[in-house]
Amino acid sequence: MASANDRDKDIDCGSKETRMASPIATTKNASQPIGCLELCTQDAQVQWLDDPINPHNWPAARKYTVTILLSALSFNTLMSSTMVAPALSRISKDLKISTDAETQLVLSIYVLAYAVGYFFWAPLSEVYGRKSIIQAANAWFCIWNLVCGFSENKATITVGRLFSGAGAASALALGTGTLGEIWRPAQRGRSLAMLSIVSLLGPCIGPIIGGAIAQRSLHAWRWAFWSTSIFNAVLQLVSFRFLHESHAPTILRRRGKAGDQGEAQGTPTPPPRTTFQILAVAFRRPLYLTLTQPASQGLIIYSVLSFGCLYVVLAVIPIAFTEVYQQSLTIASLNYTSYAIGTLLGSQICAPIIDYLYRRKTRQYAEQMASDIDIDEALRVKSLNQKAPPELRLYPFIPTVLLMSCGLLVFGWGIHSRKHWIMPDIGIAMFGAGNTAMTQCTNAYVIDIFSEVKPASGRETNSTRTSPITINWSASAMASIWAAKSLGGFAFPLFAVDLIRNLGWGWTGTLLAMLNLTVGLPIAILLLAHGPKLRDLGRKRIETRMETNSSSV
Repeated sequence: MASANDRDKDIDCGSKETRMASPIATTKNASQPIGCLELCTQDAQVQWLDDPINPHNWPAARKYTVTILLSALSFNTLMSSTMVAPALSRISKDLKISTDAETQLVLSIYVLAYAVGYFFWAPLSEVYGRKSIIQAANAWFCIWNLVCGFSENKATITVGRLFSGAGAASALALGTGTLGEIWRPAQRGRSLAMLSIVSLLGPCIGPIIGGAIAQRSLHAWRWAFWSTSIFNAVLQLVSFRFLHESHAPTILRRRGKAGDQGEAQGTPTPPPRTTFQILAVAFRRPLYLTLTQPASQGLIIYSVLSFGCLYVVLAVIPIAFTEVYQQSLTIASLNYTSYAIGTLLGSQICAPIIDYLYRRKTRQYAEQMASDIDIDEALRVKSLNQKAPPELRLYPFIPTVLLMSCGLLVFGWGIHSRKHWIMPDIGIAMFGAGNTAMTQCTNAYVIDIFSEVKPASGRETNSTRTSPITINWSASAMASIWAAKSLGGFAFPLFAVDLIRNLGWGWTGTLLAMLNLTVGLPIAILLLAHGPKLRDLGRKRIETRMETNSSSV
């Protein structure tokens, strides 16, 4: 029996008997990274559901601690994305940046780097685990964010923003996947709401703090970078104690290292693969899911537009309220609180709705099976854990698209008419509420689809798997969504100022609102009406791929 020092400190494995209670198919080399959890029999699957190291069975306090910590990390990195917005004019003067496009690049290249980071950190986490990758990425962000604060020319700050943005992507890319691993489906709505609230509050609180910092002096903008790096360093220290590993294959691999593999007698194991082969497959996975899964392809398209509109609004708020309403930079930055109010309202309304609908449908399965006392225990557990259709998560989708479009119209025409400043603030709040609710329901939908990917048939594959396997690809799937959002957030602000100068505030808001409607509504209707067919098509593609070339997925 291995000593306690050899065991991973994040895993409460319980007694030897408890650890031996889960027959798990592991690789012959326990130290080799594995890419998926394989439960060799239905009995083993039932035992894993009750295993104390299963993240679904963690104490509520641990779950909430991890959720809050991930939310704080996401808040800080997203706050860093927009904190420099009010200080762009001072940065351009201090670093002698001559053109508007180069000045806006300091803001938007950070968001572009998200796209790179998502496709890098998510696959790595599915091989090496969530915790170590999150901590490594946070350290990378902290270093390059400090470099931005010490910049003396435009090249240094641009490169620093690019690399810090890549590191910042980890909290968002892995946060949603981690929540899908620790919270059961009926509980995910509220946990995702918590992550969404602080994640979407970050971009609007950042400019408020940034405006107050920039107002102090020409060189004070540097503290916008130094302050977020200090906060990130504190969170990094906290994560060493309170961030626990949630990736099931990593947990089981570490149990195997401790000498308690719990392997069922006679369980066939898949042929071992090299680390390079595993990493190559993991890095291809987000692109593979993007190209083959029609249920998420529509959301990827809409994500480009919705996040682009968000960053247009966030980028032009200082311009609108300083030039049109003649407010000071500090006062103009306070208008970001309207987006914060909308975010809070949207999250508090949407999360209870999707959780209530999901629990009501899932309860029907439980009540159906509870009366049959003769049913086999394995089938009982399987039935009680049946999941309601993921499309229940999308019921708020259509109302949120309409609310976002209305908000863009009120924002644009409120500024155009030069009415009281409360008018555009109301539009910003409406857009924020719709965007937050839309993000919650679509994130929950994607997690429900990809947190337990199973081939439809139970036929053996080329890797000698004996039953359908459960694979958590939610991090890779969310990487595609967030990468698309980042591309929109990078590109749209680059032409926002020129668009406003040519079309005016009112028609710019109308253009964005119409684009949001014409793209968002058809996608929402398609997923609600034909979501099960699209999911089934994507699942069959995964099954076919596994059966023809199982080592490539």
